[in-house]
Amino acid sequence: MSRATDEPSACGHCGIPARVHYQQWIEPVGWHQWAAPTTTQILARMKDRRTACTNPTTKESQ
Repeated sequence: MSRATDEPSACGHCGIPARVHYQQWIEPVGWHQWAAPTTTQILARMKDRRTACTNPTTKESQ
């Protein structure tokens, strides 16, 4: 489960940050501890966050 606002270093399985992860359950993996994201996941999350910052969804000039 990946969201555009995931921290780049969040869990590789579910996208929850390490400091609040504890033990989580998701369908494809089951119960799991925090797992380091892959380099590809980190890069994709960084790109998603940058895109979200540069392309806001709300229009201020209406």
